[in-house]
Amino acid sequence: MALEARALEGSRQISRRLFMKAVGTVAGTAAFAPNATAQAPPGRPAEPSSTVTSPPRDFTPGAPPVTYVDPDVITVDPLFNGYRQGNTPIKRLWTGALWSEGPAWSGQGRYLVWSDIPNNRQLRWLEDDGSVTVFRSPSNNSNGNTFDFQGRQLSCEHLTRRVVRYEHDGSVTIIADSYNGKRLNSPNDIVPHPDGSYWFTDPPYGGQLYEGAPDAPGGPSNRAGRRKPRLGQPPEIGNMKRELPTSVYRVDPGGRLDLVIREDQLPDPNGLVFSPDYKKLYVISTGPGPGDTGPGGKRDMYVFDVGADNKLSNPKLFSDFMVDGIKCGPDGARCDVDGNVWVSSNGAPGGRALGYSGVTVWTPEGKLIGRIRLPEVCGNLCFGGPKRHTPRGPSGFLMEKRFSGGSGTWDTPAYTVKGSNITPDRETGIGTWSDSEISRSLTDGVRPSGAPLAPQMPYAFYKILTPRDLDAVVAYMRSVASVRNAVPPPVYKAAMHAELVPGAVKPFTDEALRDPITRGFYLATIAHCMECHGRRPDGVQDYKHALGKGGYVFSGPWGAAVTPNITPHPKSGIGAWTDAEIKRALTHGVSRDGRAFQQPMARQIYFSRMIDADLDAIVAWLRTIPPIE
Repeated sequence: MALEARALEGSRQISRRLFMKAVGTVAGTAAFAPNATAQAPPGRPAEPSSTVTSPPRDFTPGAPPVTYVDPDVITVDPLFNGYRQGNTPIKRLWTGALWSEGPAWSGQGRYLVWSDIPNNRQLRWLEDDGSVTVFRSPSNNSNGNTFDFQGRQLSCEHLTRRVVRYEHDGSVTIIADSYNGKRLNSPNDIVPHPDGSYWFTDPPYGGQLYEGAPDAPGGPSNRAGRRKPRLGQPPEIGNMKRELPTSVYRVDPGGRLDLVIREDQLPDPNGLVFSPDYKKLYVISTGPGPGDTGPGGKRDMYVFDVGADNKLSNPKLFSDFMVDGIKCGPDGARCDVDGNVWVSSNGAPGGRALGYSGVTVWTPEGKLIGRIRLPEVCGNLCFGGPKRHTPRGPSGFLMEKRFSGGSGTWDTPAYTVKGSNITPDRETGIGTWSDSEISRSLTDGVRPSGAPLAPQMPYAFYKILTPRDLDAVVAYMRSVASVRNAVPPPVYKAAMHAELVPGAVKPFTDEALRDPITRGFYLATIAHCMECHGRRPDGVQDYKHALGKGGYVFSGPWGAAVTPNITPHPKSGIGAWTDAEIKRALTHGVSRDGRAFQQPMARQIYFSRMIDADLDAIVAWLRTIPPIE
């Protein structure tokens, strides 16, 4: 929520709709648009129009001409040039909201969702055709949105003063609505953690008619009782009063709500974001809201250390967002993969400092390196993009370079490797490989030269591929776009070895796959399920004695995740689960009791695309595994 706008309303009673039409990157709805050319002084070449020229730049979709580098993407420090895309302009994708907030990108659905808070709706932009439609209405005046590691949308609702999760089957789960028996204020922004927890801020900004509902008569935002919180609302709305100070909370995977930042540590918390390694938490502190009696925050950002016990410590001022003497008031933020912090900017109250609204970009040390100017205030921003053999940029995976490798690095005592370039590029990819050489790399784990592939290439699980399926994979790899991207060669420090799955050491036939149990084994092997569930606690794969037993601990940014027992044992395994519960675990990423799986078991994005017959086959095969306690 941009407090500059609220301060302006309080002092002069001017509605934000007078100076906010479409909020560009505000809701992620401005990306990199054609611009016009400003009139030049006599004897000098014309300068491209920008947000600060006269006449100002025309952000109407299709407005010519396009000039590069975009005049409103400003390098403050040369470091920013490595993140700025030089040959694309800012593009306004849509306009028409009253106050856009909470942009979130769905990698699976390939759409952007965001909140139009005063209009009580969520909107969606589709990558397929660029259309914008109403996604949810009413939305309970939702503000912040995000997607968790299982691909489920989380929303902070002002009107109902709660945090909800939209499940894959369309149901809605209330994640948090009260603390110590007292109703939350108006949850604002939320971020997921890989350990399965959710962290959210709870300032008071929804306690008003414009973006939610004021307190019931006598409450801090409606002490005189003149405002009528029930007008135009469902019957259950209008009876709540603010009871809690402004705070930041953590919801653990089991549903327990913990207070992690108190109001006396950071008043009126707003946007928040984790660093890429989840060891830092950045939280924005904005000005006073409805019902506040204190001065509120100073429109700055603090950074906290995140301990292994999820306790926060060592708070430090990250930035006061003074740029050229102008307060670039923050609201929402995101971190890129290098830890740089991208923050929405409202230049002076209400965006009145022309040229200072948009986005500011800061290094992890708090150094300003770049700015993106927009013609209006910016409430929030987000990045998007999925996939593995795909390089990462400051905005996520670079999908125009998918499968060209180079992003992830695996450094072990036995090898150091990066994801390979598997596009058809003839110099840096696999363009010179024959079909048989590609097939051999998939099933035998060797390059045409005979050099081995590291186990990150799960070739031991692909030996089972039928000739037809293997040919289909090769044909697909031939069809992807060729990308030139040289990836450092692997470094091997020991001999490569991959444990073979019993019964899966040679290709299956299409005839054999007509049997459901055989087909289930085939599909589960290709998905390399037992790579994790067939490990002993010491990490050694033991398909003879530990097939499906689980017990291995995976450690990473998500914390520690123990692989569960997926044998049919009635107590230790999934023997008591119904077929429907097992299928739901595969397609929704949740346990029998509804708890979300931790990483790295976040494969529902793949299993959810399988046909029912294939899911039934996997379940049928799982029933045949010898039960192990």
